[in-house]
Amino acid sequence: MTDSDAITAQLRELIARALPELDDDDPGLGPEALREQSLRAVELCLTMRSSLREVTQAAVDGARRNGASWAAIGQILGSSRQAAQQMYGSAGVDAAPSAVDAAPVVRTLYPVTAFDEMGKLAKLGADGWHAIRVGLQSHELVQDTRPWEHVRVLQGGRKSTRLPIEGWTEVPGGTFPWVYFTRPVPSGPRDSARR
Repeated sequence: MTDSDAITAQLRELIARALPELDDDDPGLGPEALREQSLRAVELCLTMRSSLREVTQAAVDGARRNGASWAAIGQILGSSRQAAQQMYGSAGVDAAPSAVDAAPVVRTLYPVTAFDEMGKLAKLGADGWHAIRVGLQSHELVQDTRPWEHVRVLQGGRKSTRLPIEGWTEVPGGTFPWVYFTRPVPSGPRDSARR
């Protein structure tokens, strides 16, 4: 059993202990009770995700204080150096002064589908939100002062190899067959070919 398997087993056990045991054979037990317990499980998972974010932030802060590069941290997190720094950079931890006074607020766009995600990203991008990670039916976003644009292309396609040359940054994660890219909206003349 790997460390991650052991942690997953411990988290499942924690959820099971936090929720009351329901007897499926109880004739008085209705679908409302089962639904309520399921909703409590979702709420507990959300709380655990928030706590995990705080623990991860502390671990990243410690790694930075001990000289770890953003590239090394990003590699472990499965993201780019820039995405790791945007998500976990905090004032007072880096040796060099940071332009960011505090860790950026991360917003999760969920649920989204292949049919509506690009429209939602376009609206949020106009307000400075940009994706730093893509998950199953979700995008994690951070905000800055510039408007951002997003594009979704097929993995392995010509566009996916051309976009980085044009200043697009690949967003870590993604779901097959898609790859996502983001960039600040260029201030000069717009590309004639819209994506």
